[in-house]
Amino acid sequence: MLLDRRQDAIRPLRRGPAGTGQDPDFQDPEALALDLRGRRVALNWAYYGEFCPHPERGETKSSALFTEVRVLSPAGGSRRLARACLDVLPSSVLLAGWRGDDVLFADVDFTNGPTFRTRPARRDARAARPRVVLGPIATGRSNVPSLVVSGRRLVHSREDDEGPAPRDRVVDGVLR
Repeated sequence: MLLDRRQDAIRPLRRGPAGTGQDPDFQDPEALALDLRGRRVALNWAYYGEFCPHPERGETKSSALFTEVRVLSPAGGSRRLARACLDVLPSSVLLAGWRGDDVLFADVDFTNGPTFRTRPARRDARAARPRVVLGPIATGRSNVPSLVVSGRRLVHSREDDEGPAPRDRVVDGVLR
């Protein structure tokens, strides 16, 4: 929802796709995360859909959970910057936030069994430049369920399942 102070009214913003697939565990599309910069909103959107694009098999009819990173403008426009589905790599995209005119997010790969690989990526909010993927911030059995960016600082939570004592922690890093 968007608060329009000139008209003292709240109006809905355009959202992501409604989805076409059906899954008993995932009923409705939903916003996973939001970040505001000026008049634009970066949105992490999840929905259950069909036709997950697979690089080796081509477009196959496969129901899967999709995640997208989108930028919404106050005029009602919506631009998809990144998309992933559980059947391929990346398996999920996770919004971090704005850094200048770029939107930072993470490509999360977990199609190889119990192991993960999480790599930060960025894309110009106007989609003028292609996606840039940075080095991994977590690999192995370490899952990154959330991350946030402020300037060059990237902070993420991390669930480490390695070793005899699994633990959750917060990691603070610097982007180059």
